[in-house]
Amino acid sequence: MHVLFIGGTGLISTATARQLIEAGHEVTCYNRGKSESRLEEGTYNVIQGDRKDYATFEQTFADKTYDVVVDMVAFSPEDTASAIRAFKGRCKQFIHCSTVCVYSGPPTIIPTPEHEPYHSIGGYGKNKIKCEELLFEAYGADGFPITIMRR
Repeated sequence: MHVLFIGGTGLISTATARQLIEAGHEVTCYNRGKSESRLEEGTYNVIQGDRKDYATFEQTFADKTYDVVVDMVAFSPEDTASAIRAFKGRCKQFIHCSTVCVYSGPPTIIPTPEHEPYHSIGGYGKNKIKCEELLFEAYGADGFPITIMRR
């Protein structure tokens, strides 16, 4: 399996990538190269670039396919819209890292059910709600294969 991490230098993506590498999967990380990777050099592929340069980001992946794309750094609807354009028809599963900030306050039910209504009071959570809504629209319109994890 070939897995692409957009981001890939944070704690969650590093731990996940390490487990995938140890299990024999191919891992590629796309990031700006501003943070040092915690992964052992030579065990994964790197594509350097800025995902905020949407045209270049999308062109970078125009001729590539992945089994799984894990987007750890989509913080705005524009980031998510660009990722949908880049990976529509080019991945079997797209995993979006969202946040519990799409809800207000601490959870009343653990684990929080998927149908729990959105209610965010902060800008970060509101942007993540918009990102999730775009992904649900892409799934409904074209079957874009999404998974949303909230941390």
